[in-house]
Amino acid sequence: MYLGGEDFAAHRQVRQRAPERLAEIPQVQRQPVPQALPAVAEAYGDKPMAMAAAYVSGTSTLPAMAAYFGVHSSAVSRAVRRAEGQKLA
Repeated sequence: MYLGGEDFAAHRQVRQRAPERLAEIPQVQRQPVPQALPAVAEAYGDKPMAMAAAYVSGTSTLPAMAAYFGVHSSAVSRAVRRAEGQKLA
């Protein structure tokens, strides 16, 4: 939605789609959307590894993961710390 005339809106839409402008977008903003928490949990049979993988992928927050897996958030934090020691990512 643009505030302005039809010509202004059309010009802005063409500029936004230009491929050369994609180089200006930081790579962090171009990363794919992370998988849903249940999908990550299913992909890893091991609960601690699933928690760490979900954290690394940015799927969810520690409290949300703790609620999903039925553990305290400190348990999620410990699982992440252990997995980082094993080079999960």
